[in-house]
Amino acid sequence: MQITGVITDLSRLADIAHKYPTLHFLIDPDHFDYTQVDLSNYMWENFARRADLRQKLIEHKSEIIPNIKKKLQIWETSEFEKKMLYRYLLQDDEIWNI
Repeated sequence: MQITGVITDLSRLADIAHKYPTLHFLIDPDHFDYTQVDLSNYMWENFARRADLRQKLIEHKSEIIPNIKKKLQIWETSEFEKKMLYRYLLQDDEIWNI
């Protein structure tokens, strides 16, 4: 409901944010551990579809890419993870080094 603008103030949930990575990301994206991002999860996918939240993920791509690469090696990446990786997270020259 926060990403659609129905709820704008999540500060009441700050005490429990550390228990839920997606909530922690929404409340404090500057101090979030981006290695917890799992783009195969529908909630992270919803975040990545919003330009403002996607930009935060792109800014921290160095922490997200290794997890996706590991899943690529064992053929367990979702289609959305592949799309994000190749469209937003990697540069043209990096794509060939996967």
